[in-house]
Parts: sequence; structure tokens; C-alpha cells
Amino acid sequence: MKPHLLYISYYFPPIHSVASLRNYHLAHHMSEHCQEVRILTTANQKFFPQAPKDLSKLRVYTLPTCDYRTLRAWFHRDKSVLHFDEYSKKNILLKFLIKLNETWPVSFLMGEGGAVFILSALWQWRYFFLSSEDQKIVITPFRPAANVIAGYLGKCLFPKSLWIISMHDIPFNHRRPNSYLPDLQKALWRCLFKKADLVTTLSEGLATEFQKYGVNTPVIRNGIVPRTPVSEDEEIFTMTFTGSLYDTLISPEVFMAVIEDLLFNKKLPEDKIRIRYAGKDSATWLRYADKFPVIRKICRVYSLLPHDKALDWQTRSHINLLLTWNDSHVKGILTGKLFEYLGAGNPVLAIVNGTRDIELENLFSHLSCGTVVYTSSEQIKDQIQNFILDKYHLWQSGRYSESYIPRDTLIPYSWETQSELFWQLISRKI
Repeated sequence: MKPHLLYISYYFPPIHSVASLRNYHLAHHMSEHCQEVRILTTANQKFFPQAPKDLSKLRVYTLPTCDYRTLRAWFHRDKSVLHFDEYSKKNILLKFLIKLNETWPVSFLMGEGGAVFILSALWQWRYFFLSSEDQKIVITPFRPAANVIAGYLGKCLFPKSLWIISMHDIPFNHRRPNSYLPDLQKALWRCLFKKADLVTTLSEGLATEFQKYGVNTPVIRNGIVPRTPVSEDEEIFTMTFTGSLYDTLISPEVFMAVIEDLLFNKKLPEDKIRIRYAGKDSATWLRYADKFPVIRKICRVYSLLPHDKALDWQTRSHINLLLTWNDSHVKGILTGKLFEYLGAGNPVLAIVNGTRDIELENLFSHLSCGTVVYTSSEQIKDQIQNFILDKYHLWQSGRYSESYIPRDTLIPYSWETQSELFWQLISRKI
């Protein structure tokens, strides 16, 4: 008999986020191998930006939730404001509260998800476990920690369930400390991992980091949904960044400096160039742009967009800008945003704040999808300039389709392929 699957995920459609999309695609594919797929997600979904998906093959249950997001929605006039931008996060009190929110035991009580969500998930797990004698599989993604804590407690109560943790991120970031008492937090995570039957992650770089927690994590990358690029027909040469800016980790400043020089020296015509930004950090983006008078003229800045609009922008953009980081401890941060860009089919300019990232370079080389440059390189400005000028002149010549990412190279990175790899790992544990 096919097994039954319980997927406990705070982030799930109709919530619009990269994490929601990953959870959706994995759960949707599991429905082909399981008798049923039950989704436990948050009742807070009504406060988030929406991106509905086809849920006809899934049984979705919303759980009562009382966490800091719930309280913020109750007391904030604008119910849709659930994310803090990077400028707001510089506030000393807010910094303290954000770190406290991810510190045990506060993370259990009022962190994202919180105790009410966790206990509600356990109550539903009880009914799920008793519903039949067939094999039960439970998947809990991180973030937030509430998903995994629910998984741990459920595994203790119902040890015959097969429990899988899908780690989308590292729990503690030393470059951007996100909790207090880091040694205690790491010890608690080691306990959680030890109880799980399988732990997976997104990239080889993150898998290396998880070895420090005493766990081997097979890699299931984010998937790609190929779209048709249409940038060749656009009348303005456009470079786009859709996403978040993380203070001290990534910055568009060197990119803007290069464009400013190209415009000032007349190597690019101001009336034919546009830079677009969309995301929660629009104020931060404008503060960078204000340092460059010409850049400020050609910037078009927007707040969060509906997901389909952001995807449309990416297919129309001649260059999609990826800002990422690494260091000697953490490499291979293959973000969900990167795979969105790859699906758009247009060239990607990846600016890495850090040292060489072999995993990222290998991916770019295999897909012929753009170029990777490093802030640590003395040649970075020349490299960015040459890449942009090359693409601009190709567009001017009417042959920009030659820059599109070859569609056949994307097949091994599709959601169907990655989800099937995930199922193969699970099936070996059944």
C-alpha cells in the first residue's frame, strides 16, 4: 500500500514566498506516490501576500496560530505589513526582538508559528497517525523552527512515523547572528537532527555546514519552472533585481558604480537604460541609488509585487541581477531567487560578496546562464562592465535571443526532477 504523508509547513500557498513554492512543488509531487497528502499550515496566511496554486490533489488544514506576526497584524493598521525592511532592522530595540524571536525558548512560545501552532500540529498528527495502519511519513521544512519542533515532539509521541526535515537554511548564521546563546541553540538543533530519519538541504555548501551539526544532508536543490524570455523585443535595455537586501552581506553599490561610469562616459545612452527594483527594501535601494546622480534618474523602484508580476519582469529583463555572499565557513548559497531567474531564461549577473564559490560557478558554466563575479576581485568593475556592454551590443544588433539560457540544459534542474530525487531518498527509508 502507498504511504500517507503529513506535511507541516507554516509557509505554504496561498502564501507568496520562495519557501512556499518549494514546499508546494515537493508536496504536489509526493501526491503521485502517496495515498493522501495532508498539509498543516498557518491560519496567518490571510495576512500574507497571496499567490494561489492548484491544491486539488492536497488536503490543506489551517492551524490556529498566535505568534509575533499574529500580534503585529492585530495591532498594526496595515494588516499586510508582516515583513521588516533592512532599514527598520537597524533599530536597536527591533534588532534585540528579532534575535530574541529565534532564541529558544522564546522561539517555541512566540517565534514564527509559536506554541499554539506547534500544539495544534501535534493534535492533528494524532488523528493522522490513528487514521490507518499504513506507513506514515511526516515532512517538516525549516524555516520556521516551529515546523521542526512540531516534528520532533511528534516523532517522540509517534515513533513509528518516518520523519524528514527539509532544511532551507542554516539555523545559526555567524555572519549575521540571528539568535542569542548560539552554543545552546546549536546543541538543541543537534538533538532535533539526531531524532530525524532523514535531513536534506538545498546545496553542497549548506550540506558541508550541516556536518558541523553531526548530520549528513543529501542535496535536493530548488527547481526551475522554464518560461519564455521576451527581452529581445523590449525597447529599453533593462536590468532587474527582485528580492531582499541584507545589511552587511550584500549590496548593489559596485553594480551601480559601474553603470554610473558607463553612462557618464557615454558608453551607454541614458535614454535606453533602465534599472528596476522590487521588494521590501525599496527604501534601502533608493539610499544606494542616491549616491549616484545618473543612476537615480534611470531607477524604477517598487515595493513587493504580486508573484506573477515579478516573474513577468524577469522574462522581460535583459539582465537579472543576483546579489549573494559567502565566506570560508559557508559557500554554495543557491537561493530560490536564482532558480526563479534561471526559469526566466535571460542572462544572470551574479555578484558574490566573498571568495570563490565553485558550486555556483559550476552551475553557471553548465547552464551557460551568465557570469559570476566577486567583490574580492580587483577586476570586478571591468568584469561587470564587459558583461553589460556585451549584452547591450548584442541587444542593439537584434540578436539578443542568442543570450537566452538553452532550454534543454534546464531539464535536470526542473521541479519534477528534484522532487523525484527527494522521493527516492524517502522511499529508501520506508
